[in-house]
Amino acid sequence: MFSNRSFLFILVLLVGCNSLQERKEFNFNEPKELTEAVLFNPYCFSDDKIVFSPSLSDDLDEFYFVLSDSLFQTYEIQKMNMQNGFISNLSFSIGSKDYSPFIVNDEIYFASHRFSKDSIGNPNIWYSRNTLEGWEEPQILGNQINTEYGEGYVSVANNGNLYFESNRPGGKGDWDIYVAEKKGDSYNAPINLGSTVNTELNESDPFIAPDESYIIFGSYNRKGGFGSSDLYISFRKKNGEFGEAKNLGEKINTRYLEHNPHVSPDGRYFFFSTDKSRSKNGKYKMANFDIYFISTEFIKDLSL
Repeated sequence: MFSNRSFLFILVLLVGCNSLQERKEFNFNEPKELTEAVLFNPYCFSDDKIVFSPSLSDDLDEFYFVLSDSLFQTYEIQKMNMQNGFISNLSFSIGSKDYSPFIVNDEIYFASHRFSKDSIGNPNIWYSRNTLEGWEEPQILGNQINTEYGEGYVSVANNGNLYFESNRPGGKGDWDIYVAEKKGDSYNAPINLGSTVNTELNESDPFIAPDESYIIFGSYNRKGGFGSSDLYISFRKKNGEFGEAKNLGEKINTRYLEHNPHVSPDGRYFFFSTDKSRSKNGKYKMANFDIYFISTEFIKDLSL
């Protein structure tokens, strides 16, 4: 059964766009599970705008995403108030080339190509705290995580362990997924997740379950996939290691790019970004990323 909060959550997601098709997906008097992925836009963006990197606050009150121009010359983190639909920029992100926000309590972790005297490589992972006065000036995580190479797309477990992508030397492929275990106010040295997750190709965009029971990630041109970049899931085994990755299947993946996975904190919905709309109306576009969402029942089926 859906709670009133879940009902409001669905309602706010859909009222921002004028698509009758989207609204017909639901009977608002009798909310139902989403068995197919539905397009979500916080509001109707113009054709030269791109939306990706979805993330939700722990209380489901705020929806975070990245808004970019079609050439990716600018990309900024924005948030939508789930109660009234109001959208605003994060003050520190304006003009800063920030992406992949992940919210943990009153903190936000994100990757950025911002230029700073503190930058080590490109991109780096940063964080900021939300106070009564607003978001603090972001700080770089430092050389426990960041290197002179690239560290990006970040996800944080309940215990503080940090999962991220990196193209540092010594990996399985060009970009691999790593975990840095939280240790007090710092982190242990990052560990490569190994060959059940990483390949000689590119793995990216990790989402870690809050209890670390599974990880969802993107993989480029992996054998047996549907297209350019597919989303995969790996469940943690009893010995603590992640099992062989499974493709999320045709409900999620297409011959185009699927990436930026995120499960809502209540565990009900799976969000992801895709550019499958780039050939909409027969007109090809270099990039036209949109955000879709679906109920998480399919994840439970994959765990069997």
